[in-house]
Amino acid sequence: MNYLNKLSTAALLGGYFLLTSAESCGGVSDRVRQMNQNQEAVIIEHSVERDNINKRLALANDPTQIMWFYALSDVGTVVLSSPVVGKASSSGKRLEPKTGTIYNSGATCNIGYVAGEAYCTNEIMGADGTYGESDAYVYWFTPEGQYFQWNGKYVVSNAPLKIEKPILNVRDIDRQELERGKRAEEALKAKKKVSNSLEVEVQ
Repeated sequence: MNYLNKLSTAALLGGYFLLTSAESCGGVSDRVRQMNQNQEAVIIEHSVERDNINKRLALANDPTQIMWFYALSDVGTVVLSSPVVGKASSSGKRLEPKTGTIYNSGATCNIGYVAGEAYCTNEIMGADGTYGESDAYVYWFTPEGQYFQWNGKYVVSNAPLKIEKPILNVRDIDRQELERGKRAEEALKAKKKVSNSLEVEVQ
């Protein structure tokens, strides 16, 4: 293929991509319009997803909340367990934006603060008052209200499954440890000290 033929081919390909881009970005395609007419999406009037997010934010923002952390190996065995006061935080969360330019008085921009100095930044502070992203995970509440989160592979079903060798099972909650945790939470609310074994220290 000579140079002119290469140019012609490139021009044709460029025109094709422009046309397809215009079709995809310039309006609703016939296929999308037809699907919406034949099978409309369900209109959600009350979002359970928003309920879960708000419930999780309220729980995770309680500084006296006691949780339990279980670190799992690649084969699923528990290699570390620890009580957690408040919440487990992701290393990706920050108090300050990571990118930006120094704010000039009168500039119209989204403002973030680094060491007390104002910066224009494209980063938005989250509902929890921090910047950055959490580790990817799913979370849920049991019927009794206990909170769980998981960052591995998972299966969700509306029918219970029989598992021959479960490693962790939410039905196998340590009720005695749970009660110790509740007593520790009450002690923390009363400004008392609690040890890692969840014993309330005598003052």
